[in-house]
Amino acid sequence: MLYKPLTIFGIAIIAIFSILSNSTQAQQVIKDGLVSYWTFNKADINGDIAKDVFGKNNGTIKGCKQVAGKYGEALEFDGVSSYVEVSNDKSLELWEKHTLEAWIFQKESRSSRIIDKITAGTADGPHLDTHPGTKLRSCAGNCISTTKDYSLNEWHHAVVTFDKGKVVLYIDGSAEGEGDVGSPLKGNQISLKIGADSNGQNLFKGIIDEVRVYNRALKADEVKINMKASSLSIDRLGKLPDTWGNLKIIY
Repeated sequence: MLYKPLTIFGIAIIAIFSILSNSTQAQQVIKDGLVSYWTFNKADINGDIAKDVFGKNNGTIKGCKQVAGKYGEALEFDGVSSYVEVSNDKSLELWEKHTLEAWIFQKESRSSRIIDKITAGTADGPHLDTHPGTKLRSCAGNCISTTKDYSLNEWHHAVVTFDKGKVVLYIDGSAEGEGDVGSPLKGNQISLKIGADSNGQNLFKGIIDEVRVYNRALKADEVKINMKASSLSIDRLGKLPDTWGNLKIIY
């Protein structure tokens, strides 16, 4: 009968417009300059491998436990021996410009590493630290820290941008520390670590989610956009062909 395929076609059109509407309303993760993106979602972890969902830099999970995150799942770092290690790649050798970004749920006040690609005891590469305790810090010729402490046991959006020596540190979308530290960074060929330094020390205790690395310094409004975005936002439009295909199968 004619009305049945027309009805199904109508349902398909409504479903597609609904998906497009949701995608438009959702904040999208900034893709310009994005090098690597580790969501730590269940779908993006295979055994001890944390998939880089945007680039080619998969990470190896060392003792972290998967838990509920800011968006979907995240990794919990025990502050004793757990971290994620990402092998060095030219795309991560960002000596003049970069942005490091993550959601953190810190459980203990201590000096530790959130994202770290420096030789321990130096400041030769990109890094984002907690120091002292509940302030963000990044260093090169000298160090820049946030002026305010953030609270433990709550989610915070932590970002450092680096543009030819100018550092800006953001907590929850607000610039809380900035200054000049010197550029370019000396550079290295060591691995990038999440939750520890290059020696597997200065370990972060808490939960880390939605880690992103850019090859440029994000602007203040872009930091706020990413703070409001979720890992679903970057995938949602990609799911549209599957939805359309399923609807055609029903037809």
